[in-house]
Amino acid sequence: MPSLKWMQEQGPPKVYPIYKKITSIGRSHSNDLAFPEAQLEQFQAQIVFDGRDFQFREADKGGQILLNGKKKRRGRLQHGDRLGFGTIELQFSIFEDAPAATVPTSTGTSPQQADELAGMVKLSEFNARLMEIRSV
Repeated sequence: MPSLKWMQEQGPPKVYPIYKKITSIGRSHSNDLAFPEAQLEQFQAQIVFDGRDFQFREADKGGQILLNGKKKRRGRLQHGDRLGFGTIELQFSIFEDAPAATVPTSTGTSPQQADELAGMVKLSEFNARLMEIRSV
């Protein structure tokens, strides 16, 4: 499932799944993702899924959005992109994080091989979910 991961300064990262066609981000509690950040506008941005791609766009012209460190008002999101809003930085992922237990670590594989294996496990799980959706 697509998600946004917030790497907090303290504590573990928080992962927010994106399951709606339009996901709102801002300081207001009425947003799907609300952050108590003074530099955020009440309604800062939106993530929009058009059935094929994920796009982001500003919701309030007063707010600033950084895509991978560059100011943007709107654009297409790709796996691994980072969205910045003040001190908040979110990383976009098209894939669900694989559980750590699914990657064997005691088989003598190198870290690179383990990463590649984890990627293949994620891809396989994603394909299985696609096949379930298509059969419905």
